[in-house]
Amino acid sequence: MRQGTDWEKLKLEYVHGADRLRDVAERYGVTYRAVKRRSAAEGWVEQRREYRERQAARRAEAAEIEAQKLAVADGATIAQQNDRLGEEFYQLALMQVIAARNALKPSEIQIHAITAGIATDKWRLLTEQATNRYAHSDWWEGIEELENEGPSDPDITRTTA
Repeated sequence: MRQGTDWEKLKLEYVHGADRLRDVAERYGVTYRAVKRRSAAEGWVEQRREYRERQAARRAEAAEIEAQKLAVADGATIAQQNDRLGEEFYQLALMQVIAARNALKPSEIQIHAITAGIATDKWRLLTEQATNRYAHSDWWEGIEELENEGPSDPDITRTTA
């Protein structure tokens, strides 16, 4: 065994590194047998295992924090996309109400009214308006007017079931 071996440095290199005992011994010019004895006496293998477990726990914690940050960012992006899509469904519903009011045939009125209803449902789902039905009062006023007035053409009479 060589005199002047920096055993603390050798130990740290083994405990914190990925190399085998034999490789570290060779790098420091010490016999494998001497390093193996010292390692067993001081518990290097156990220290290495504990070090790796701590490192893995730190990496897992960092990954979880990063995943949470991404989830928050993705959630904000999804919310913005839902708001935009919700606004498009709202506009579609309004256009269909207007088209229903101006339609001449009962079948056209029905098609536009159904489309407006579907667009309204999509809008409610996307903007979480299911519990607040009067968030856009102009939309509901348009529906009430349509129900009260019927078609804008006076020659068409509404049939009631």
